[in-house]
Amino acid sequence: MRRFLSGLIADYQPDVVVTESIAKGCLKHPRTKVLIQALQEEAAQHELLDVSVPLPRAYPSKYERAVALAERHAAVAGYLPKRRPMFYENTPRGYLLFDAVALAEAALAGPSKVG
Repeated sequence: MRRFLSGLIADYQPDVVVTESIAKGCLKHPRTKVLIQALQEEAAQHELLDVSVPLPRAYPSKYERAVALAERHAAVAGYLPKRRPMFYENTPRGYLLFDAVALAEAALAGPSKVG
């Protein structure tokens, strides 16, 4: 896995890596948390800035968040799934793109203001 991540970093040469915070409150599966941790460690090995932010949960569902992001970012609008999945269906992989856009927005917004 590390070789794969290192290859991605070498190919894309990012300046910043934005990852979801895996601190308390993260709803990701434990295996996914291991992958996120590996990416954070690989970014540190390559001396990249790793910005870790919680995934914003300002919408009642992933579908509503994707629709709102598609309205704000025309470049990703074409990737919006054609319909909302039924509750018994697996989440379409296309929502991962919208998770990434939500994380990028959160990183650009900076730390949340409390109080």
